[in-house]
Amino acid sequence: MNTPTFEEFSGFLRDFTGTSSETAIDPVTRLEADLGVTGDDGDDLLKETEEKYGVSLSTPDEGYRPAFGLSDHEYLFHSEGFDLLGFFRAKEKVVEITVGQLYDAVVKLKSNQALQSTSLRSAADR
Repeated sequence: MNTPTFEEFSGFLRDFTGTSSETAIDPVTRLEADLGVTGDDGDDLLKETEEKYGVSLSTPDEGYRPAFGLSDHEYLFHSEGFDLLGFFRAKEKVVEITVGQLYDAVVKLKSNQALQSTSLRSAADR
């Protein structure tokens, strides 16, 4: 699949989240705070993004850290569930991700795949 335009990508997110067409989705829209994607839904979104666009946003050893510049003990989404006293959420270091950041990660990975494919074809033609 070719690299999606931002409009196509935001349409994919709109469908995934069930967001009304009246609600704007732009590069600064936050996945968790603005679109309500959190916990397991966040993981499902990332996996569905990988499948739809044929990219790997995570690695077996480092998870999503390389694709999103996360440090150790940083996460993309809060865990689900009710934390009455705020004890567990206070220990989570969640880095807010925007639609633009997710889109940029997909575009970068698609670009890298295209470069690798071109390099492999060039090497095979020699």
